Amino acid sequence: MRILFVVPGMGYGGAERVISILSNAFVTKGDSVKIINFDKEGITAYHLNAKVDLYKLGNMNTKSLKSIVSFINNLRSMIKAYNPDVIISFINDVCAITALANIGLKYPLIYSERNDPRFINNSLKEKSYGFLVKSLTDGFVFQTNGAKNLYSKKVRNRSAVILNPIQMDAFPKCWQGEREKLIVSVGRLHPQKNQKLLIKAFSNIADAYPDYIMKIYGEGPLKQELINQIHELELSERIFLEGNVENILERIVSAEIFAYSSNYEGLPNALMEAMVLGIPCISTDCSPGGAAMLIENEKNGLLVPIEDELALTNGLDYLLKNKEAASRMGACAINLVNEVNEEHIVREWQSFIQRIMDKKRNKN
Repeated sequence: MRILFVVPGMGYGGAERVISILSNAFVTKGDSVKIINFDKEGITAYHLNAKVDLYKLGNMNTKSLKSIVSFINNLRSMIKAYNPDVIISFINDVCAITALANIGLKYPLIYSERNDPRFINNSLKEKSYGFLVKSLTDGFVFQTNGAKNLYSKKVRNRSAVILNPIQMDAFPKCWQGEREKLIVSVGRLHPQKNQKLLIKAFSNIADAYPDYIMKIYGEGPLKQELINQIHELELSERIFLEGNVENILERIVSAEIFAYSSNYEGLPNALMEAMVLGIPCISTDCSPGGAAMLIENEKNGLLVPIEDELALTNGLDYLLKNKEAASRMGACAINLVNEVNEEHIVREWQSFIQRIMDKKRNKN
């Protein structure tokens, strides 16, 4: 099978990690995989098998109609030259451009929704992209039932809910013994992720737990505001912004708590990985239900309402005070691997791809 991914970039992020895992798995199984990347200057953050063909097409100049048409024509030529059995596109605007380039061609197109549609598709431009995606795409992959249910019945009938894969051979062993007096969080420094709430919640318990520190991994536009907040709370020696790191799992595996404070999300990769590592986890119940798909409250982690400082504060306090309960939740969370291991998720993708290909073939 010839599989073409069309993506906005291959830097650090949940979608990029999933694309790399799927691409590597597909070529290992004998498929041909090409990735067309719209970010010409960006890094490739995650390992790609040497058999994966990565091409950096570059960004589209949206201010010039001539440039837009030229970009779409170039993409169309590349699609035709590769002659894929299926095209898979991530992110609303990229899929819309891909759909335009694919008009009149025989290739089935699958869109993978990566976030909460209610928060990312609100501008006129994004709504226009969304219309093109819904009109010109053959199949949809959602991460949560909540996201799927926000779409029309026509879309739902040609869709599947598939969780993100975990690449277990890249995972360190679960931590044995006493955990570090450390609370960790991983995510882009962005208002969506609401690290401000997490920092405030930690500040509320900092005096009660003077030996504990917090490390937040990730980069983003909120960084300076977070630095200022940490300084104002006089916690510069207790809360650290660690940036992006390559060996993130090794950095967090020994932590006592993994905390996630997002307001909305697709399926939180970082939370999922922390759970599989057996770290006791607390997360906001972010829409459209990704965290709730992973965490059964008080069984394999804690769920608290979004933007609820008191609830997050109390949750952190509970996990630190009740180490036996926290350890039990962490041990239970490891079982999530049965649902998200790479082999299982890749089979689900293969099955859905075949379903969409067959449907497209019968339609033609």
